[in-house]
This record gives sequence, C-alpha cells and structure tokens, in this order.
Amino acid sequence: MPADDGDSGIEAMSLPESRETSPKMSKRDLDVAMPTTSSTTEGSASVVGEDDDLDVSELPSFTMPTCFVPGCTSGYKSNPEKRHFFAPPSDPQLLERWVRAIPRADKLLSKTCKVCDVHFMQHDIVKTYKHAIDGQVVEIDRGCWALQPEAVPCQFPNVPSYLSKTIKRRRSPKDRASLPNKVVLVATPSDEYQQEVPDPVHDIDFAQIVENGSSLKLPKNWRMADLEEDTGKPRQVIFYKAGMKDDVYAILKSVAIHEDLTYVIHANGRLLRSWDAEINIFSAQDVEAIVQIVHAKQFCRGCPLIDVTNSSRVTKKVGGRLHHNDCAVLTDADKEVCAACANLTKSLKRKATSTRSKRKVPVAASALRKRLIRATAARERKKADVKHLSEKLKNHSMPSQVMPTIMNTMHHHQKRPPCITWQATWLSS
Repeated sequence: MPADDGDSGIEAMSLPESRETSPKMSKRDLDVAMPTTSSTTEGSASVVGEDDDLDVSELPSFTMPTCFVPGCTSGYKSNPEKRHFFAPPSDPQLLERWVRAIPRADKLLSKTCKVCDVHFMQHDIVKTYKHAIDGQVVEIDRGCWALQPEAVPCQFPNVPSYLSKTIKRRRSPKDRASLPNKVVLVATPSDEYQQEVPDPVHDIDFAQIVENGSSLKLPKNWRMADLEEDTGKPRQVIFYKAGMKDDVYAILKSVAIHEDLTYVIHANGRLLRSWDAEINIFSAQDVEAIVQIVHAKQFCRGCPLIDVTNSSRVTKKVGGRLHHNDCAVLTDADKEVCAACANLTKSLKRKATSTRSKRKVPVAASALRKRLIRATAARERKKADVKHLSEKLKNHSMPSQVMPTIMNTMHHHQKRPPCITWQATWLSS
C-alpha cells in the first residue's frame, strides 16, 4: 500500500505468499520490499521471513549516512546513537535557506548530503501518521520521519551558540482564528478622579526655628546660635558642634539655616560642595534629621604624607595628612576616607612604585667581572691585529737603495705648483 500524500518515505510491501512460484526474489521486488531512504528506521518489523529463500549476494549494500553539519558526529562509529537523516530539499529557494543556515564553508550542500534530526526544531519534524476514523484523529508512529514543508535546520549544539537561531512556529489560519483578539486599554482622563497634587506645606518657618530651636532634640555637644542680621547679610540660625582641634577650641561641624529654609554645611572650616542626603526643611523633625546625619559622619583621614612634588591635586593638611582638592571632608561612619582621597592614595602609590623601579640598581660584582674578562679578550685581539699588520707592512717596504733617490726628488719638488700630481707608476719606476 503506498504511503499517504506528503510522505517523503516509502512503506515496506509484503512479499508474495507463494514460495514455489518465486524461489528467489528479484532485485526489483527486493528494492520495493527494502526501500533505500534517508532515514534510519526504528522498531520496524522484518519484511523477509527467516524461511524465505533469498540470495544474500543480491542484497543491496547500505552505508550509514553521516551528518553534513560541522562538528556533528551522527552516523560515525564514535557515536552509536541512532538518528534520522534528511536530504536537502529540491526547491532552490528552500535549499538556499539551508545553505545560509548551516555554518559550513569548505563544502557545498548537495542532494547527496544528509542532515540529522538534531538540527531541527521538534515541531518541524513529522513523526506520526494522522488518520481521521469515526471523527477521531488517530496517530501512528512513522518508521521514516519527514519534515514540514518550510523546515530549515537551526539548532547547532557543536558550534558557537550565536549560530543557533530559535525559529517560532507559524500558527495555521485555523488556530489563529480561534485566538481572542487583544484588548488594548487606553487611559482617558476623568474629571471624577482628577486631583491636583498639593504643594508641600511648610509646618515651620524661620521664626519658629529661631524661637523653638533650643527645644529641638540635638546630639551631644551640639549648640544653636542665632546670628543677627548684619549689613548686607541675611539672618541665619546655626547648629554647630565645637571641640578641640590642634589644641585650639574651634567649630568642627555646623549647619547654617537661612531665612528661606535653605541650609549649608561646614566641616573643618570647609564648605561641603556635595551632600548625599538631600532633605528639605518642612518641619522641626527635618531640622533634627539633618543635624543627626551630620553628627553621624566622620572626618576623612586623607592619605599619608609622601613626596608629591609638582602635584596640583593634593593639599597638605594639618597633622601630616594629604587630601584631594575634591575631598568630601565628611564620610560615612564605616569608611575612613572618601572616594576622592582613596583614588588619590592609589595614584600616589603607583607613582612611588614607578619611581623606585626607574632608579639604577647597583650592578653585582659577578657582572662586572664578566665585563672585565670580555674587555681584556677584545684588547688582546686588537694587539694581535696590530702586530700582524706591522709584519705585513715590512714585507711590502721599498729597497734601501731606492729610498734616497725618492727622498731627494720629493725635497726638490716640495714647492711644486698645485696642478702637478704624482702618478703611482712614476713613483714605482
């Protein structure tokens, strides 16, 4: 019985019942009974009985295909796991999609190549036959798996992960029609629920802070001072902490509140440029919270005093410590230095290390001894060369009888015109 429409494989056919009329199976019948497909059949029954008289020499030879995808071992002896293999499609456009999808450049994908089921999504593989019987769909396992018409290999586990692409399965029109339409909610303004956000109300003003400042809950050793208005300067209320600094009584920390309820913070006589706790003053509790936060902070210790000549990023402080120009002055209780001074410490350590590495290291005595031996040997070679040249010069000197004549000639023509030149042939003759 031939396979259903759309099946890429061929089902096995039963053999003739009569053995007498056909003692041997012809090659054509054998090809029909055992078709050559591109899939390995799993769990299929034998089409030839043990009692059938077959000529083994006529059995077709079968070689397990190997997967075309690089890095895949399906079909090789090293991988005994059974796989289903699929041939490339005959459609040129779909074949081009396969070629672009498979990451292989040394060989062209052809109709003789095979790709195993590992490289396809599960919904792209047809593993069963579907039949409608009495209104019910019955599925029967296929011996030879098939592919969906638009299936493309997209899973490559043995190559870099970015080459594998997950392709979403397109739903059929019937399934898409059964899905409910998306409900889009559009927010529309409603007068019933529209309410204006009220502006923050100040429960306290500057006069109340001046009047009730002494009753605020302040940390230990904190005091309040009211600075009367001077010429050209607004009035301020200052909460401060005083103490000994370098054997001098001084203000260590202070919070100055202006008439418009803005405030500034000073520490060690320096104005804090940045403040991580942005608290606006709307009540007396806000004033107490600001003072408590400043009290909990500790002073930045900076970095040790080292040689920082021509460095404009640091400022020498009292007590033999260095601070970055952008030092936060105050840090959290669990930190000894601020971020700027911590980076400064690292930079100074790297600079000191590089300076030490550039200093000349004294040469060891063994190295100097080797240099002396090499210089002595070179001097002896030069002496030998000078001696050899002297002996060679003596062998090429003129005879003693010719020397007086040449000397007299040179003496008489010592004041010769500049245009007269001596020729080597005349001198030798």
